[in-house]
Formats: sequence, C-alpha cells, structure tokens
Amino acid sequence: MISAEQSPNKFTSILKSIFVKPFKSKRKNQKNSQLSSQKQPQQQSQLSTQKQSQQQIQVQNHNQTQNISQFKSNKQSKSDSSFELVYFPITARAQTTRTMLSLADANWKNRVPQWPQEKESMPFGRLPQLNESRPDGSKFSLVESAAIERYLAREYGFLPSDIQTAAKLEAYVLQISDSYDAFIHHAVKTRTAESHDAMVEQFKFLFSRHEPILASNPSGHYHGDSISYPDIVLYTLYNQAKDANSADLFNNNECPNIMKLVTRMDANSKIAAAIAAVA
Repeated sequence: MISAEQSPNKFTSILKSIFVKPFKSKRKNQKNSQLSSQKQPQQQSQLSTQKQSQQQIQVQNHNQTQNISQFKSNKQSKSDSSFELVYFPITARAQTTRTMLSLADANWKNRVPQWPQEKESMPFGRLPQLNESRPDGSKFSLVESAAIERYLAREYGFLPSDIQTAAKLEAYVLQISDSYDAFIHHAVKTRTAESHDAMVEQFKFLFSRHEPILASNPSGHYHGDSISYPDIVLYTLYNQAKDANSADLFNNNECPNIMKLVTRMDANSKIAAAIAAVA
C-alpha cells in the first residue's frame, strides 16, 4: 500500500485519476449533451424548412405540369371538331371568331345564311351562330358573338387557365368593345358630326388606358408572349377602322404600343386568311 506521506506526488496523481478525471469527463459529457440538444432542434427546424421548400417546389411543378397537360388536352380534344360559322359575307361581328379559328388551325368554314328566311330559326333571331360537330357525333350550337368568342378563347388557349388573369383580360376586351361600338355607331349607322366626335373621344380614352398596359409587357402583348383574346379584339377594331378609311384614328404619336401590336398582327398570314375567308 502507498501512503500519502511516503509518495505525496504519486498519491495526488492517483486521487486525480479517480476523482478529477471522471468529474471532468462528466462535465464534458454534460456540455456535449447540451450542445447536442441545442443543435438538434435547429437541425430539425432546418430539415423541416428544407422539406417544406422541396414540397412547395414539387407542388408548383405538379400544378404547372397539370396546367400544361390540361391545355394540351383541350387543344387535342378540339383538333378533331369541325365548325360552321353562320354569318353574312362581311367582317363585322364575326371577324374575331374567324381570327381565333384560323390562328388555332381549326377545321372550320363559313356559311352565308338565307336571310331573312332563317331568322326565325335562330335562337334570338340574329347572327352569328357557331355550330360545332364533335368526333363522337355530338353537336353544339352557340349564338351571340361575345359568347362565341369567349368559348373559343377558352378552348384554344387565348385566355389563360387562371381565372383572375382571364377575368382581367376579359375586362380589357369589354373596354375595347366600347370603342368598337362607338365606331360602328358612327361608320355604319349615323355618320354625323356628333357621332364622329363621340367616337374620337372614345378612342382617345382607349389609347390613354391601354397604352400603359401594353408598354408594361416587353413582348408588346396584353398577356404573356403570344396573341391572346384582347390582342385579337383590338386588331379587329383597327382592321375595320382601316377598311372604313378611318385608319388615321390610330397613329404612332398617340398610341405607339398599340400601333406596334396591330402592325405585327397585320402581317400574320393566318389572320389574313381569316379575313380573306369572308367571301
């Protein structure tokens, strides 16, 4: 046995090995345990956040894929349908519909009715009327130009699937229609100084509101980077004003962005084919 008096240093060393080292080790283990317990919630929180982000990305990708798939499905389901557009041999209220059908490469044709003999057979006694024949043999008929346009705009992707964005584009269409109605009222019905002034004022209002909308999109379209419903309606107004020798209503000084859009559409061969199909 070793006594403390005989070997103090050695005895002290033994005591340290018995009591001090285990104590230090215990303190060290407690400290490590505390650090580990502190890190664990942080790591779990980070992993949870990462997992949520990954799940959100997966959901977004899934939704985008679904939207694209749904859009393709709509186009494919309509590709075998054939359409008959019943209207007079003029552009007027059928030009936007013809333009959509032509841009969509739809299988369609015009039919000039026997008028007024067919008037009573029409649901509301007026034209245009769109008749659709589907591959399964079913048929669908629709009247009223605005209803026909909205139907085709949704079927062929001239309106987006997002209902809020689609509603905004339809609001643009309705506002453009105010100018179209003022133009028709003057050019076709009255041709008075008063109707001319009212038409000019309506066009000025159109330019003041729609120029910023088009300027805000680098593509120059109302939505996205391709032709949509309001683009077509605006072009219909421009084209018919030009045919009525009122092209001076549109000019680069008052509406440069509108002129840029309609000039580009003026050179579109499918749109030209739709206008040529009137006869």
